[in-house]
Amino acid sequence: MEKQDKAGAEKPDGKADHEIETEDETAAGIEAVENLPKPVKKKVEYFEMMAAGISPVSPFAGKLSEKHIDKILEIQSKQIEYTHETEKQARNHFLVIYLATAALFLTIILSLAILGKDSLLLDIIKIVSAFACGFAGGMGLKAHINRKK
Repeated sequence: MEKQDKAGAEKPDGKADHEIETEDETAAGIEAVENLPKPVKKKVEYFEMMAAGISPVSPFAGKLSEKHIDKILEIQSKQIEYTHETEKQARNHFLVIYLATAALFLTIILSLAILGKDSLLLDIIKIVSAFACGFAGGMGLKAHINRKK
């Protein structure tokens, strides 16, 4: 009697899915892989390594309960909230530092303008604008790269 698959159809080789390959079949498979082109052979070997390391059924799958899943979801939710708060604080710190730096440079520029030090004022304005343009350009480039990801 020929073996049948789950749908009830007969298998062409007469084997069930769970039967172990013979040595001849294994040798034929190895020979077939050896005869493949090099790029395809590398991909097949990589797939074999991955398949050998990954079990289709996790040993923990039967041990997970609703309580465990709820706990995992709760931890993930807390982690998302923490990440959001951290990013919010970083934005606030950046804004405070930016405003303090701008106020300092504005104070220096106004002081020099009032004192009549025009040549020194122009040099400081050139240097500050160069740094500001470089900083803004770097921030814009970073934002552009992050959007592409």
